[in-house]
Amino acid sequence: MAAFGFDADELEANRQGYMTKSQRQKLYSTRWNHVWKYGAAAVLWLVLCVGVLVDAMQRGNISLVGAVVGAFVLAGIPAMLIFRVEDWRRRINIDLYEDDFETVSGNVEVLPVVTKGHRQGYYTTLPKLRIGTKEFETPVLPDNIFVDGDNYRVFYVPKSMSILTIEHLGGSQEASKHNKAQHKRS
Repeated sequence: MAAFGFDADELEANRQGYMTKSQRQKLYSTRWNHVWKYGAAAVLWLVLCVGVLVDAMQRGNISLVGAVVGAFVLAGIPAMLIFRVEDWRRRINIDLYEDDFETVSGNVEVLPVVTKGHRQGYYTTLPKLRIGTKEFETPVLPDNIFVDGDNYRVFYVPKSMSILTIEHLGGSQEASKHNKAQHKRS
């Protein structure tokens, strides 16, 4: 499935129980993408807030106590972003170095991009892929990429819930036969 960025060799490697070097590199680059995205936002927010507080103190619009309280409140946002990035990095590191991935099979449901209104503004969620009880964030997917009623198997790393490969198992009866054959081999 080109939409997910994997090839037949990676799928075969996952079937045999291991991750390929290219899959590890994708996970590694995902880790750094989050660091740059959230880390830059945290630093930019912190610089902006410190500048506003210093300016307010120099003009006499805010007392020293107000500046200290404001600094603690405003520093909380970058701190939460930094903790989120560090947690994400930790989970990806575990996925990279434990060489452990899982599979889930069943019907696939694509949960579309959702834009919700809120008093503070609008926000958009990433599209998600639900299979069984698991949900995965995905890139924006082309329409009709999955066949309704057919079963799929998703190979994924459990800590970061990143998809490695997806395998089309076919219609419901064909997929159940394939799953029984896989369990007999195990």
